[in-house]
Formats: sequence, C-alpha cells, structure tokens
Amino acid sequence: MALGWANSTTPGGWKWTYAAAVLPAAAMFFGIWLTLSSPPRWLLSRGLKQEAWTSAAFVYVHREEAADAIIADLTASAEATEKAATTRVAAVEAAQPSDRDVVKGAAAGLAGRGGSSAAKPPLFVAANRRALVAGLGVVTLQQVCPLGFWV
Repeated sequence: MALGWANSTTPGGWKWTYAAAVLPAAAMFFGIWLTLSSPPRWLLSRGLKQEAWTSAAFVYVHREEAADAIIADLTASAEATEKAATTRVAAVEAAQPSDRDVVKGAAAGLAGRGGSSAAKPPLFVAANRRALVAGLGVVTLQQVCPLGFWV
C-alpha cells in the first residue's frame, strides 16, 4: 500500500507499483515449479506408476493406504475409459455406412441436448461446490482489491 501511495503523484509511478509485484510472482512460480510434482493421472498415462504413487503420497502425507486407493482408482478409471473407447470405435467401424451416420447423429444429439440420462455438469455437483466457491471468491477478491493496496 505504501508503494502505491508513494508513486501516486509520480508521473508513470504506476509502473513501479506493478513492477513490485514481479518479485512475489517469481517466488511463487519457482516455489511451485520446484516443489510440486506432476499429477498422478498424468504420470499413470505415461506408464510411471511408482512416480504416480509418490505424487499421490505427497498429497496424502502419512496415509499410504489413501495413496494406494487413489492409484487403484485412477488405474481402474483409465482401464474402463480405454475399454469403452475401444468398444465405441469397434461399434462404429462395424456399422453399415448408413448406420454409422445414424450412430454419429444420435451421439451428437445426446451430447448437444444433454439427454435425459445425462448427469449434472461436474461444475455444479455438490462435491465440487466448495472448490467452486473458493475459486470464484479468489477471482472476485482479485477484481475488488486493487494491486496497489497489497504492495
């Protein structure tokens, strides 16, 4: 706040106020880059199971069984997704040319209107509500509170 006030009467002083934010931003960038590991799902997709477990164990400190459960769940999810994708591709390839158009049209129609059996979008599921409120709260506070107030 003092830096913003001190530069309020200086021509072009706002540049120094914004430049002062570079140091904390750089510290956060390098801190995150050096301390956070890659997500377990990404590591599993690359076949790095041990690194994925280590990444999950980093989040669930002193709870190896939680890391094991996360890795098992991600592995099962990836296998089910791969199996479903293979089944869908095989069904479309096996269909007659006229049937293929019907299958693609039906899939596009269900995706476009949500279908009666479609679940709520993941953004509005109750389990994600806290994260949604926290994220929107941070964005709102960033817009309401000027940078010069914190520097």
